[in-house]
Amino acid sequence: MMFNSSGVRSSRRRLLDGVAVSILRYGGPAWASALNVDWNLQKLESTQRLMCLKVISAYRTVSRDAACVMAGMLVVREDEESLDMRGTRGARKAIKVTSTIKWQRDWDNFSKGRWTYRLILSVSR
Repeated sequence: MMFNSSGVRSSRRRLLDGVAVSILRYGGPAWASALNVDWNLQKLESTQRLMCLKVISAYRTVSRDAACVMAGMLVVREDEESLDMRGTRGARKAIKVTSTIKWQRDWDNFSKGRWTYRLILSVSR
């Protein structure tokens, strides 16, 4: 367990986050249809929020949306789309661009994380 006040550097936190996201994404195509159920999506977003909070060393009061923007992590939804476009050249890159545009639109309209929004206007880096 890594506490916010520990000496673990952000780079190590990001590495651990990458491993956790890889584990979540590994089974993505198998359970992508389960994300249509709100309860399952809430569980995934809750897990992702905790990972983002650890990566950015934030407290629990930071909203999921703001934490994901600061950590630079998108929701796993793009895996479902890439499964549908399997075999198409450049599909992953096109889906990433589309996903980033949608994420920016959502970030502009979220009601939470407005203080962070004033500091970070764009989700792309």
